[in-house]
Amino acid sequence: MSRRTKQEIDLCIDDLNIRLENLLRREAEFERIMNDLQKMKDEVTKEREMVQRERKGLEDEKQPINWLPAELLAEIFLAASEVEPSEDDRYHKPPVIISHVCAKWRTVALSTSSLWRTVIITRFLDRDVATLFIERSRNALLALNFASQEGFSPAYMGWVKSMLTPLYQRLESLSFQFDSNRAAAVLIPLFNDNLTQFLNLKHLFLGIPTTSHGGNLISWDRLERTYSIAWEDERHGRITIPSCSLLQLTLMQLPIYGFAPAWFTNLRSLELGYPESMSGPSNTGRRSRLRMSVLCQALAVASKLEELILNNTIPIFDICLYKEGSAPLPPNLPNMKETQVITLNHLKSIEWRFPSSVDIQRFLSLFDMPQLEKVDFWVEDNPLIQETVVRDHNIPHGLYTRPHAITYPSLKDISLQTDGQEDITDTLRLLRKYSLPVLEKVAFTNFDAAARQSSRKDLPTFPRLEFIFRDPRLPFLTHLTLSHFKLCPVLSSVDTMLRYMPLLTSLSLDSCTGVDRLVSMLHERMYVVGTPLTGDESGGGEFSANRDAGAVTNYGVKHCPRLEALSFWSCRDLKFSTLRDVVLARNRNTSKIPEQQQQQDGSKSTTAKDGPSPEGGMQLVTRSHTRESWKLSTNSHKSQTTPGPTRSSTNVAMSKIGRQIRPLRRLPRHALTTNTATGSNGGSEESASATRPTPNVVSNIISMQEAFCPAHIIYLRVADCWGIDRLGAMSLQELGVVDVLWDNIELDEDELAVYRDLNIEGCD
Repeated sequence: MSRRTKQEIDLCIDDLNIRLENLLRREAEFERIMNDLQKMKDEVTKEREMVQRERKGLEDEKQPINWLPAELLAEIFLAASEVEPSEDDRYHKPPVIISHVCAKWRTVALSTSSLWRTVIITRFLDRDVATLFIERSRNALLALNFASQEGFSPAYMGWVKSMLTPLYQRLESLSFQFDSNRAAAVLIPLFNDNLTQFLNLKHLFLGIPTTSHGGNLISWDRLERTYSIAWEDERHGRITIPSCSLLQLTLMQLPIYGFAPAWFTNLRSLELGYPESMSGPSNTGRRSRLRMSVLCQALAVASKLEELILNNTIPIFDICLYKEGSAPLPPNLPNMKETQVITLNHLKSIEWRFPSSVDIQRFLSLFDMPQLEKVDFWVEDNPLIQETVVRDHNIPHGLYTRPHAITYPSLKDISLQTDGQEDITDTLRLLRKYSLPVLEKVAFTNFDAAARQSSRKDLPTFPRLEFIFRDPRLPFLTHLTLSHFKLCPVLSSVDTMLRYMPLLTSLSLDSCTGVDRLVSMLHERMYVVGTPLTGDESGGGEFSANRDAGAVTNYGVKHCPRLEALSFWSCRDLKFSTLRDVVLARNRNTSKIPEQQQQQDGSKSTTAKDGPSPEGGMQLVTRSHTRESWKLSTNSHKSQTTPGPTRSSTNVAMSKIGRQIRPLRRLPRHALTTNTATGSNGGSEESASATRPTPNVVSNIISMQEAFCPAHIIYLRVADCWGIDRLGAMSLQELGVVDVLWDNIELDEDELAVYRDLNIEGCD
């Protein structure tokens, strides 16, 4: 093959260059076209995505949850985050779950800093999750909860201290459940030393679980001795206590002297728990105990305290009342201290679980609580627990007595539960030592397990009110609850008890016997024979008491005219006919049952000659009622020249009611005003004073009006009452009972036999 020359090669290269230029030009053209197509594709894709979002938005508008604005969604998320997750779902906490629902919810969740404020740490591995929550909470106040299941190791304690240090001012709530006193002795000095930096801390919970043995107490005893000096200086006024923002403090098995006094200065709620072992003293030697001298000093510092809770606590009474001129303390009480009565001006509520009746009397004698409104005592006189507490049971009772009965002018609510270990009457009689002038709610419960499981014949008899209260008359009582008692079988005693509580509005009985007898007293009628006033004299359909021809009979209820709510749980002897009679007696003006049918159902007072019944349901005592009472009094005094009740208007009526209503004491200024007006203005003022009603007349007429116009039974709760079936209970709605709740259990053959033995009417 001949070799090509240089000229031939150049010609070939020129030809290839021309072809290459054409290919490059075509490639550039294709690139331009592809860029234009890609641009067109991107525009179409963008438009498609926009249309899809618009369509999705329209689809989302169909769901009501998406109608809510982001602010309202954030509030809902905050409410949902209050649900505590299980211990196994440490990564699936409510804020995390909410943030993974959709993009909108995630945006709202991440922008709501307070949603991430609650941090629950149960393991050392949770530190990454805790760090993430704290970062997302930004500047929101924090609520930290530490409850290590693996123990507070040195590494874990070091991390906790390093994490808390920059967060002092952001803490609003802090909770620690230590596994031992050793861990508590490490962290509590950190809190005491930096107390002034907790500017926003409102809630503090520090405790050791009851299952823990407490650990070595050497380090804790050293800490307690250190701060007991500060408490001693405070007691003698040698130091000024700084203010603290803490409002609620809970201490479980941790001595009070381990904390600086400043923690108590601004408290509103204090909860203390020092549970004793049920197995004897051998297991309680390493537990902390509450001494009354320490508690009294803490309460004296907590001058703003409103709520005190003693949970499963039996204190050591190493303190007594100081009495001027009294003999020195007995030599067998070397550790006993004397104190003055401590006044707690703001305390409103006391809840104490498992004290003895003697402990309650000793405790209340040490304090004056003028604003106390509610007490809740779970009395348990368990000798096994009592033996675990080191105290002298031979302390003279005079060390805790006052010369006069203690008065609680604001106490309205009393709840007393007793275990029945001792005579229940003795336990209830502790209230006789106190004056309770404005009591409104009372609940007595017998939680003795033996009595609950045995026959109902073994239930203790509920004593008469004279044996419970210093003054059995309860003129302001509105709510009464009794549980697991045998009511007195004597009708006169039941009648007297109901007369002592004229303003009762709610009656609740749980697993009591003798209920049918008590309920039957609630439909007992009273009658007044009188002539209806006509024209201007009537003043709204009143009756004048006389026995002239043509007189009609007006009837009302004898007991508790304001009763509105009835609740019965496991009251096996309650009969449906008795309950129906009560509803008929009080809701008679709303029921549409014919008179003949009412007579067949046991209503003895609805006869053809009964005359018109009072109109309306519950008649409140208002100015209009007082005005009507004055008009009636004026009509009855037209022929008199001196004010005062007459036999025709009050005495006869009161005698028909069946009980004597004690009139109000006449004020001394009443007679003075009357005499002055009469002497200065002559006959006109004398006539006006003669027609002005006295307090006695107004009080009696208002009582009569309430008795003749009783409140309607509007709420009824019946559960596990064998004598009342569902159809019977629901039928009471036709008689005006607005809210009826019925629940029952299926009876086996043995229970049916007992049911038949009780001879309850209406057995299905």
